[in-house]
Amino acid sequence: MRSYWGDASRLTGFMLAFWVLAGAISCGLHGFSGVELTGFSLVICLIPGWLALIVPAVYRAPAAALAAVVVGMVLRLAFCGVGIAVVSWLRPDLGPKPFVWWLVGFYLVSLGAETYLLVRRVKLQAAA
Repeated sequence: MRSYWGDASRLTGFMLAFWVLAGAISCGLHGFSGVELTGFSLVICLIPGWLALIVPAVYRAPAAALAAVVVGMVLRLAFCGVGIAVVSWLRPDLGPKPFVWWLVGFYLVSLGAETYLLVRRVKLQAAA
């Protein structure tokens, strides 16, 4: 599980750095509610990323990284669908369109970062 904590902290750090950049842009476009939009998007995409990183940490099979990418995509899609519904229900004043655009951005960034970390882990295990 040691590699899980390292990868999870790297994913968290990368996503927080992206959130600062996206939050600044969104604040300029939408005011303080833009920071809220990006914060919701961050949480909705970060939690499934953490969960997907558990798969290769627990299962040491060669296909574990591929399974983790697939699990991550499915979890992230499910979290995004539920997140859109919940945020639209709790905060209808934010408007669904800007939230969906920020969510798509965070989805792509988190998927790219998670895939990079998983491929990196496979390369490190193959070299060892």
